[in-house]
Amino acid sequence: MKFILLMRIYIYLFAFALFLNSCSIGSMHEELLNELKNSVNDSLIDHFPTQFKLSKYSSFVYDRPNTLYPNGLRTYLMTKIDKNEIIYYKELSNTKISFSDNKVIEIDYYDHLNNPDISFLPSQEVYPLPTFNSIKEILVRNNIEIDSFDFYILELKSGLFYDKNYLPEVLEMPSNWKHGISKGYAINEDKMLLICWLYIW
Repeated sequence: MKFILLMRIYIYLFAFALFLNSCSIGSMHEELLNELKNSVNDSLIDHFPTQFKLSKYSSFVYDRPNTLYPNGLRTYLMTKIDKNEIIYYKELSNTKISFSDNKVIEIDYYDHLNNPDISFLPSQEVYPLPTFNSIKEILVRNNIEIDSFDFYILELKSGLFYDKNYLPEVLEMPSNWKHGISKGYAINEDKMLLICWLYIW
């Protein structure tokens, strides 16, 4: 009897600890989202959700611009959404691509390409995107392919869109894409998941 009681207490304490941890993570994500909103122009993140829904798929990355290691402004998140939000996002952009499209250029945290051996002509159409490393880890744990998402481009331009002292120069990029901005989102309709990103390099 005592053993059963102790086991119940242990289970309750463990569940309570998980609850506190999820609250802490959720609070941290909300704080990051609020900090981001206070740090950049609203038009740059107007596609980000107004609320962050905590789940096992939740992820939020915000690399703050700095001059010690100029990695630009890089932020992305993954969160659950409902059917109405899916309808809204599917109508937000007409430029839909796959992550495995050969025009996609992934720029990693150290500002190098995941596919540095590929050469791009300056006139070639490309889609520079962040690598979404933390999101990929969550997807792998849950047996979800990143190619199961439809990616939508909202803004993609070359040029300077931030203080150059904070921006990297990605040497492997085509000459006309040394600096630029990439903004968009991705949807997995089956899993009701949304990815949003903003990257200025």
